[in-house]
Amino acid sequence: MKYLLNLNNGRHVQLWTDEAPPADFSASTVVKRFVTPTRVVAASRRIAAAEVVVPLGGMIAYGLLGVELVNSDVDGLEVVVSVNPEGAPFKSSLMTKGEKMSVGLIDEYAEGVLKGVEKANDICGLPSGGILRFRWAAHGLYGSSRMSFEKLSNLVVQLLTLKKDATEEDMTYLLDRIWRL
Repeated sequence: MKYLLNLNNGRHVQLWTDEAPPADFSASTVVKRFVTPTRVVAASRRIAAAEVVVPLGGMIAYGLLGVELVNSDVDGLEVVVSVNPEGAPFKSSLMTKGEKMSVGLIDEYAEGVLKGVEKANDICGLPSGGILRFRWAAHGLYGSSRMSFEKLSNLVVQLLTLKKDATEEDMTYLLDRIWRL
């Protein structure tokens, strides 16, 4: 399901649950890490993604990130982040003019994605016995950062474990906690 949240001060967020965002790309490399959940939590979804546009003074923070949870015979959680900085141009329905966006994820942002998974683990725990595949992404030339992708990965991992009947208010509360909107 797709949700479009228009929040205060020109902030826009698009969320996908159990549905892939339009930012699939082929990885040129992958970054992997094994994580032991601090607390094992059940996943209510297999796919979650978010696209965020947040004005910050004269700049606009931007990013899109999606994850898929795949069952696997592992103790804990294997995190796999697809990387390809040479992606095709991406046209966002949320982003204003002036930003050059591309499908894919650069190496620097992959480290932010891993850090966001660690933060989600510290906050609420993680599913176990699976692989988290970050396989959808788009970034901006000017508005994206490692911190944006850290927050995005924290958000999408928590979306995987959000109760199935979560409301837009529940999702807005989660966004507020992570992005301080």
